[in-house]
Amino acid sequence: MATEAFTNLSAEKRQRILDKGVEIFTKYSYGEASTNQITKELGISKGSLFYYFGSKKDFYLYLLETSIQLLLPQDQSIAATDFYGIVFEALHRKLRLYEGGRKEHILFVSRGAKETHEEVKAEKDALIGRYFVQAQQGSQAVLKRAIDTLDIENPEKTERLLTGMSLYVDAIINRYLAFYRDDPGALFQNEALVRSEIKEYLDLLLYGVINDERH
Repeated sequence: MATEAFTNLSAEKRQRILDKGVEIFTKYSYGEASTNQITKELGISKGSLFYYFGSKKDFYLYLLETSIQLLLPQDQSIAATDFYGIVFEALHRKLRLYEGGRKEHILFVSRGAKETHEEVKAEKDALIGRYFVQAQQGSQAVLKRAIDTLDIENPEKTERLLTGMSLYVDAIINRYLAFYRDDPGALFQNEALVRSEIKEYLDLLLYGVINDERH
């Protein structure tokens, strides 16, 4: 992880090193990116890289953890109070992560999930695993809030309904992420299409579960 020497750099220099590091490891696997290449593109010496991060491995893991934190929603507050309002407000917030400056971080994390180099695999898998758990917990919390607005015929089905909805929504979003993996920003531009498909599947799941004839 980063040393105090790195944190003491100017914000501009820290950001440049992080951005360039993410760019390098998005283009190349961990094994393909040599220390010489990394330091040359960063514009620093090998000694500085080790002074700031300890090793190439620690630099890579620091970049991965930093990128993951950028992709986790920081604001969990939702203004909507109806079922689809809550679901789609949360979806809109999530898709906004895929536009602008986070594109490279998304591509980096996606590539990192497939990284197999033995030097980083164990720690990388742990980071990616925690990321997926946190993301799933956040999604389920939103869906639970949305479900609480419904008039459920059988409250005992609530847990199964939550599980089913989570599977539907995650599967749909992951399919779109895979389709737009080379241009994640385009996913935000196609939000209406994603919303339409999610609503179609959730309507099917809700049919016969809520006391509402408006389907």
